[in-house]
Amino acid sequence: MVFSTDWSEWWRHFLDLAPDEPSNAVDFLRRRYVEEVQRAERFKQRAEKMHYRQYREKFMQMAKQKGQHAERIGKKSSNSAADCRT
Repeated sequence: MVFSTDWSEWWRHFLDLAPDEPSNAVDFLRRRYVEEVQRAERFKQRAEKMHYRQYREKFMQMAKQKGQHAERIGKKSSNSAADCRT
């Protein structure tokens, strides 16, 4: 087996990007931001439907963590977009 040192190809495979898709970090971060916001909302919705308090609290905690992660991704995305413009 021969290993390739083409890191851009490796990252495309790792991040599940199409080979012909432009490798724009800002677009990737924006997609990740949307995904994380959606995950946080799903955790929150599930938590609201849970009967047992300890599980509801745990899911709300996970929703909060997902929301914080989404905010970090959003900041990176906006910083990266600003860096690209300058």
